[in-house]
Amino acid sequence: MPFEKFRLLLLMLALLVYGTFSNPTPDSVGPAEISLFALLLLSIGPLPFLKMAAGVGLFSQPLSAHWYRLCAFYLLLTVWLIVGVARNNPVGEMVRDMIAFCFVFLPVLLVTAFPTQWSDNDLRKITDTLAIVGVLLAIRHMMSVGLNISELGKSFENDHTLYLSTDPTVLFAAVYLPLRAWDFSANGRRMSAFARLLFLGGGLTAAIALASKGHRGPLALMAAAYGYFGVVRGSRSAGTAMLLLLAVGLIAFAGRDQISLVIDALMRKQENRGINGRDFEMYAVFEAISGSAQSLALGLGFGSSFYNPAAGGGFVNFAHVFASWAVLKGGFFTAVVMIFYALSFLPPLLRIARRDLSLFLALSCPFVIGALINGSYRMLTFGFLLYVVLATTQRAAQNLPLGSPPPRRTAVPPVTTAFRKPQ
Repeated sequence: MPFEKFRLLLLMLALLVYGTFSNPTPDSVGPAEISLFALLLLSIGPLPFLKMAAGVGLFSQPLSAHWYRLCAFYLLLTVWLIVGVARNNPVGEMVRDMIAFCFVFLPVLLVTAFPTQWSDNDLRKITDTLAIVGVLLAIRHMMSVGLNISELGKSFENDHTLYLSTDPTVLFAAVYLPLRAWDFSANGRRMSAFARLLFLGGGLTAAIALASKGHRGPLALMAAAYGYFGVVRGSRSAGTAMLLLLAVGLIAFAGRDQISLVIDALMRKQENRGINGRDFEMYAVFEAISGSAQSLALGLGFGSSFYNPAAGGGFVNFAHVFASWAVLKGGFFTAVVMIFYALSFLPPLLRIARRDLSLFLALSCPFVIGALINGSYRMLTFGFLLYVVLATTQRAAQNLPLGSPPPRRTAVPPVTTAFRKPQ
């Protein structure tokens, strides 16, 4: 087995360990987390960590395309760490914040670790593995709450702060798997009927997990993605439109009772909770950093905490909205850098839309949720999904059709006699 393929295998194995044994926000480091870190370290290798620490290769190919992301990593890590140490923040909380910070910048680390172009087959394996992780977490969520499908929509089940259904891969799987199954092909190759059934079943499992927890934002984006996909695909042919309408009608008829209960429960939740206090959370962040001009400019640093009314009214070290978290840790000065880092993924996402609509919709949904609605941006798989955005865009930049092999270097053609200098 080639060494690069072995590294890819370790990377996929690490993700499966995460989906099977770990959880998005572990309270402590256990055997699952140690195994996960060891597999990631073996896959990535120590050299990329050292390169990032020393800034080696910052402007070399192919990293020159990501120089501004790397600069943002160095700047924010330095400033937030210095501010946290200067304010004497708790070391344990500083470590937790730094881990979440590294998850946000995981795409930069992986680009440094895997600078060579993945083939379409390699990218498909990584993408499918992330979808499998989402299905595994959805199954574990339903098992932890003892979910009864017939009771779906009558109450929203709590998974005892494991946040399994909040992981971005659950929403990714709920969107990616059904749309990929409908496309009838995966990276240019025909998908078997059995594989399509597996994809549909996995997507349905993830969607049920989201519905059982009452995640309004993810469910709304999932429905919007289905609708947009149906309009785009249906507009190309009348036959496709009829099949889509028939499929939607059959699903709605088969699960009409549960769907009606879920919609009613979501509407009641919306009336009671609104936007879950995200506006009060933002005001609390502004109040926390308004003690001095320095904290307004540079924030409270790693390890800082504040009274968050949107988190049960306690002191926590995170904010649900990405921008609020960036302002808390880095103030208005460095928060601008972090927000621009997040916005830098929008152009690659839009380029993916022209190449692979189902992948674009599946990646966009957790990106929007993580940036605007909940704290999933602090989870490991959020960084992996952003890496898929960068890796897919690098592949698409070669203007190759799906399923084609990586380009090979060809020898320079010899000069013909027509261009020889006359004697």
